[in-house]
Amino acid sequence: MIEASTDALKLFLPIVVDEKRGVDFSASAATNGSRTLLEFLLLPATGGSFLLASTSSSASFRAGLQGLPISRPIWRFGRLVLGTLSRVGLHRFLGLKKVQVSVEMALDTDPIDFSLQSGVPGGGQKLIVREHGPNGHLEAFWKVGRSGLPAHLVQAECAALKWLANHKQGAPLSPVLLSSGVDDRRAWLRMTAIQGAAVPAESAELVSEFTARLASLESCSSTIESSAWLQRMEHRLGEIEGASPSVASLCRKALQWLCETAGDGTFHFHPAHGDLTPWNALARSGQLFAFDWEFFQVAAPAGFDHFHWTLQVAILTRRATASQVRGQLQKSFEHLCGADAADGERYLAMYLVDALSREEHVFLSGKPNFPQVAWLLECRTQLLEQVIG
Repeated sequence: MIEASTDALKLFLPIVVDEKRGVDFSASAATNGSRTLLEFLLLPATGGSFLLASTSSSASFRAGLQGLPISRPIWRFGRLVLGTLSRVGLHRFLGLKKVQVSVEMALDTDPIDFSLQSGVPGGGQKLIVREHGPNGHLEAFWKVGRSGLPAHLVQAECAALKWLANHKQGAPLSPVLLSSGVDDRRAWLRMTAIQGAAVPAESAELVSEFTARLASLESCSSTIESSAWLQRMEHRLGEIEGASPSVASLCRKALQWLCETAGDGTFHFHPAHGDLTPWNALARSGQLFAFDWEFFQVAAPAGFDHFHWTLQVAILTRRATASQVRGQLQKSFEHLCGADAADGERYLAMYLVDALSREEHVFLSGKPNFPQVAWLLECRTQLLEQVIG
């Protein structure tokens, strides 16, 4: 784990890893000229990811812990215990693995502190850096992706945030992009931190209000056969059919069904977050704010974000069956511009083709090894087979 984290840390723009790892410095942040040596505790997280939580101050350490993605009750209890121990400095003496990081800046007054979290291992793994100001207050986020798919996803999120900034409406929907860059080894961005409360899974009104605001920024209508969306799907299926022939075949069958049954009917396309879930959003003042915009689409089929939220929650938190999920998804038809039940099924089929093929496309660069991946694939496959008969 130390070796993996070392490789990831070298990608973060102002940070390089000190080769002396595992040494317990008496001062957790020792300044040497214009460089500062910071110490982190290495903590495991859900799906094989990890968190480096700074020991520079108990406030920063607790702030870092809040970003630790964990699912098991025993781990959540452990997080609570660590946070309590940090208030009196005991977390530094628990024998947990440590990593020292050399930062190319002097942190003298109003110190900046960091916590670093890897994404879930797989083709799209990125490094997420939380930048803490005084008293552990979250100031900004960094995302860093090494060359290949992770770098592409960081660049895609950067493009999404720029698009949203150019299409401003009353309340913000996303973080604000502060800076970004790319070279032959990595892409990175720095953005504002969103403040808010966790979003309950059952938040239909919040989701509806969010998607309505997003859809109001731009929209278009066309037949399925003449849509840019269909062209994107055909291109993506061509890229995955070698590695995922069964998924590609099912999706092609669905596209044929869509074109044959929809005929000259007009369908609506508008911007979609692309991965809208309770764990990619916060709520404040009765509104939803989303982060992780790397799968943003300017012209997604109507209902995409509603379908995605409903399916991800049902599968990942309740382990619902495909039939149970379908019943819940059909309730989302009311958000589809007055679509009747038949067109609602077509919008659902479009979402499933898009989500299935996108997931398999990401997996071309590496597939995460945890059961939720199989659950989602099985459910989406069964749903699409049910919809197209």
